Amino acid sequence: MKKAAAEEKIIDRTVNSVVVNSDGTWKTRGHTSLIGVCALIGADCGKVLDMEVMSSYCKGCDSDKGPKLGPKYSAFLTKHHIFCRKNHSRSAGKMEVCGMQKTFLRSEQKHGLKYQRYIGDGDSKTFLSIAEKEPYGDSVPIVKIECGGHV
Repeated sequence: MKKAAAEEKIIDRTVNSVVVNSDGTWKTRGHTSLIGVCALIGADCGKVLDMEVMSSYCKGCDSDKGPKLGPKYSAFLTKHHIFCRKNHSRSAGKMEVCGMQKTFLRSEQKHGLKYQRYIGDGDSKTFLSIAEKEPYGDSVPIVKIECGGHV
């Protein structure tokens, strides 16, 4: 992904600002899935720049059959915390929104890039949530470019 980001930066020819295409998908159809994946793809290079796996389930957490309170459970959580796969506690429909926010918020630190122009699939919730977060400050707005294939 670092190589793809460097390639996108060269192709785009703008100073640290690139066009990205994003979308999310779930392990199962519908909005009941426990696992989702969000991907950000460079519009010019066509390669994945970043991705986030969202999970509202952790097999390790599920394996603890004891009561969910008390010192034993606290000790379990302390040990399990670093291995836990659960990073999402809201609805499956919010997985894409939360995952995309994470990728935008870390873009400068991870790649030295601002994803300032966003090609979306018509899902206004995702774009609006990213724009509201203002990942690059209020002086750098994110512009949505509607994807013709989804219209």
